[in-house]
Amino acid sequence: MGIGVKRWLVVLLFGITLLSLGAAYVLVEMYREQPFPDFVYYLTLQFLPRAARAILFGAFGIGIVAFALYKVNEALLAGMPTRHTRAIRTDEDGGMGGGMDLE
Repeated sequence: MGIGVKRWLVVLLFGITLLSLGAAYVLVEMYREQPFPDFVYYLTLQFLPRAARAILFGAFGIGIVAFALYKVNEALLAGMPTRHTRAIRTDEDGGMGGGMDLE
C-alpha cells in the first residue's frame, strides 16, 4: 500500500492492543474483588479448561481479523481501476467482425 496506510494501520493495531490490555486489567480486578452473577460463569466459558478457552477465543479472533482484513482490502481496491482488456470489435449484428460473409 503505497498511499501511507500501513503505518496508520500499525498505529491503530498498537492502540487497540493497549486498549484491550487496559480493559483486561479492569476486568481482572473486578473479577478478583466482586462476585459475579451465575450467568457470567457460562458467558466466559469457565466450565472449559483455560487452554481450551484460549484456543477457542484465539481462533475466533483470528477469524474476525482475517475477515476484517479481507474487507479492508476489498474496500481499498474498490476505488482502483481494473485491468484493461482488449476490446473485440463486432459488426452490427453482434457477431465477430472480420470474417467471410457466408450469405
